[in-house]
Amino acid sequence: MILNFIKVTLRTLYHEKVYASLNIVGLSIAIACCIILGLYIHSELTYDRSYIKHRQIYRVIKYNVFEDEGSNNPFVSQQLGSLLKNDFHEVLDSASFVIARPKHLFRYEGEAFYWDNTLYADNSVFNVFTHKIIYGDPASALIDASSIAVSESFSRKYFGDENPVGKLIEDDVSTYKISLVFEDLPENTSRKYDVLLSQRENELKNKDDFRKALDILYGYQAETYLLMPEGYNPDDFDKVSQMVYDRYVTGDYLKSRSQDWKIWIQPLSEIHLDKQLYGLRTVHYYLYGFLAVTVFILIVACINYINLAVARAAKRAKEVGLRKVLGSGRKSLIMQFTGESVFFSLVALFLGLVLAEACLRLTNLNDLIGKTLSLNFIAEPAIFFWMLVISIVFGFISGLYPAFYLSSIKSVSSVTTGFKAGKYSARLREGLVLIQFIISVCIIACTLLMFLQMHYITTKPLGFEKENRLMITLQGADLIDKVPVLKNELAKSKNIFGAAFCSSIIGRSSGGFMFNEGEMVARYNTMDVDNDFIKVMGIDVISGKDFSHDNQEGFIVNETLVKKLGWGTIGDSYYPNANLGKLLGVVKDFHHYPLHNAIDSFVFKRFKGTEETLSRIREGTSEEKRTSMIGYLILNINSANTPGTIKYIEETYEKFDPVHPIEFEFLDDVLNKMYLSEKNLMELIGVFASVCIFISCLGLFGLTAFSTEQRTKEIGTRKVLGATTWQIISMFSTRILLLVLGSSVFASLGAYYVMDEWLSRFAFKIDIEIWVFLASAAVVALLAFVAITSQAARAARSNPVEALRYE
Repeated sequence: MILNFIKVTLRTLYHEKVYASLNIVGLSIAIACCIILGLYIHSELTYDRSYIKHRQIYRVIKYNVFEDEGSNNPFVSQQLGSLLKNDFHEVLDSASFVIARPKHLFRYEGEAFYWDNTLYADNSVFNVFTHKIIYGDPASALIDASSIAVSESFSRKYFGDENPVGKLIEDDVSTYKISLVFEDLPENTSRKYDVLLSQRENELKNKDDFRKALDILYGYQAETYLLMPEGYNPDDFDKVSQMVYDRYVTGDYLKSRSQDWKIWIQPLSEIHLDKQLYGLRTVHYYLYGFLAVTVFILIVACINYINLAVARAAKRAKEVGLRKVLGSGRKSLIMQFTGESVFFSLVALFLGLVLAEACLRLTNLNDLIGKTLSLNFIAEPAIFFWMLVISIVFGFISGLYPAFYLSSIKSVSSVTTGFKAGKYSARLREGLVLIQFIISVCIIACTLLMFLQMHYITTKPLGFEKENRLMITLQGADLIDKVPVLKNELAKSKNIFGAAFCSSIIGRSSGGFMFNEGEMVARYNTMDVDNDFIKVMGIDVISGKDFSHDNQEGFIVNETLVKKLGWGTIGDSYYPNANLGKLLGVVKDFHHYPLHNAIDSFVFKRFKGTEETLSRIREGTSEEKRTSMIGYLILNINSANTPGTIKYIEETYEKFDPVHPIEFEFLDDVLNKMYLSEKNLMELIGVFASVCIFISCLGLFGLTAFSTEQRTKEIGTRKVLGATTWQIISMFSTRILLLVLGSSVFASLGAYYVMDEWLSRFAFKIDIEIWVFLASAAVVALLAFVAITSQAARAARSNPVEALRYE
């Protein structure tokens, strides 16, 4: 029986090549898109699952309340992990990470490379997190203070394929012995690292030590993870938090400052998609957007199959009638037609896999998605299994209605008088097409609004000059102290119009501080700059003067801070406890945050040298702290001779720092990277929107082809009676265009809601205007019209005599 079904299906494919091609092409493209999107979604939903004990691992979160405002922080005191492990039997083990430095240079036999992901960790990290070890013993890897554990990528960079355990590698301060090489962490890992340096445990041994108690309260150096028993309820940790508070926290100290403190734990599997700590991030929009697009593409492809199957009912009516006359029951016919649908889906799955693999290998989709996706069925055979299951289910659902519809055709009438589809069939097809148009208009409108928003934030004036500003990263206090001499040397080039030093990157979030005197409390961001910074960056001074006029002790603020605190008298001293001195000037507001955020209070402080900066930020000025210090030199360069200017800068830099390779970027590139995820999301949605619309047009093309075939005599008669080609085209397209108009109303409402939610992430955003939805509807209408016209015009231009002879 099954063999007979296969023969009938193959015979149908052979005789109805156009129908088969339209269905298979549409389904293949849809399945390829769903495979790619499915791989991304699978990667997002399985973050941190590579660790064997991932269900037992929890991250410690500190919750602070200050001035009635509560906030969560994933960085806690270094002492907290070992304290919890020692005091509470529920905590089986703990591991903590401390960020070593933003850029860490390691050298080996003349090879020097910067590494971003370098952390300090205690040896228990290998007990909590299961690594795949290539070389070395994890039980003792980080016990010695000079030991270092590295990733496979790090090892290959310096040592190739040889075992590097026992070899020495150095940074600016110390020499380390490689004790362990672990396999690169999977891409879908929350805390990634290539280098682990040994961190000596600093346990809290005296609960009466006030300094240690403050460390428990306010320390935030370490990201701490706990290994808990299987099946542990994280809500039970509230008791542990209260006991820590009672034993170690000075309650009166907090109450006198209207503060509160507690800790809670977060399951490792929830970190990546956590909303409570980070809010709705871009990763959520990627996930929700891709889920929606996946469903939309499947719906559109499913609608296409149903519409084409129902439309060709007239051609298969005699087949159904004859099979019924010969004894086939309705159940047998339903099985035949659903089997055909599943067969189509399986063929499309094979072609979709080929197409998906080609897209991932030959296009930049991985760059847009921000992940390295691949079809690795050997490593994860469950993925192929689920693809197979989903494909069969999709084929079954798609073929279900056509199967019941075709099997309901009466045997006698279909053989003698022929079959004519009823009004219900036509209305169903129109309803399904309406759904396709709603999806298409909605996706186009969302893509267009994303484009307008991204254009707005990339062209909006930021309050400072970002064009032609080259930003050089300065590594170490020794080089930063040479900045005045380095600037004088660079100024000898006629292609460098100005140079300035700053302690952080303008346009990004800077360090947050707080004025706190009396009852007045104000949060502000700050940046240490030299005398030329405000001039080089083109920031407008609206009152007073900048630092370049004299060396008077003081500071400069932005308009927002003046409005918030009511300042404005130049020369007055404010908040002497903050050691800021006198107010020298007020600058026009500028965007020191990404445009997701509103403009906040800002203070420019004069950079007085590395020793003072280090002593202000941390206690002491150890060699480690001096070498890890980072600053930035921003140059205003002539864009007419960029290559020559950069070559001169590299040669000059090497004279001052022959040890560190120069690192530089254009400031506008740095700032644009902050919106890269949104740009990629926009492009990806645009790509899949195009696919969705293409599949819809493919269906319209097929429907029109079958419709013109069924109405061949009518077209011929109308032509004989004087109908023009345009009138015949209008006959086919008018109702479809009305459907586009109707769908636009529903699609606009959906798109408005979705984009209003997305735009709410930006403090500075465009207005959603009605023309966007009208333009989206016009695009869909035009594409639908082209798809219909391509078939209707061919029928209208045919010889009416041949049409009237059509059987």
